Amino acid sequence: MSAANIYLPSKNGKLGLDLNLILYFEAFGNTNFMVLNNNKKVEILMDIDEVEQLLWYQGFYRVSKNYLINLKAVQIIFPYDTSKIILENGKEIFVPQNRHDELFYVLEKVCQLQEAV
Repeated sequence: MSAANIYLPSKNGKLGLDLNLILYFEAFGNTNFMVLNNNKKVEILMDIDEVEQLLWYQGFYRVSKNYLINLKAVQIIFPYDTSKIILENGKEIFVPQNRHDELFYVLEKVCQLQEAV
């Protein structure tokens, strides 16, 4: 099975990557970053809303205004006490209470798809 790729504009031109290498996207003010599984942070020339539209059906989920995460990169979820998830690289991302149910629902769907493959 071949990996899915995405091509995004960056300061160094168009960057093509395997989606499995991307941990999350982060919006920081007017600047948007893509963080890879080697912890490399790449500034992209698209806003996080546009990236979300591209990746909605590719296993990415918008947990908050500033973060779009790769659901396959989620390692630990703290559902009740601290409302956070931890990604493969140790990054802690806080999840608003009103997003919990939807997050668990989409995580369950991604897990089911992975088991089916």
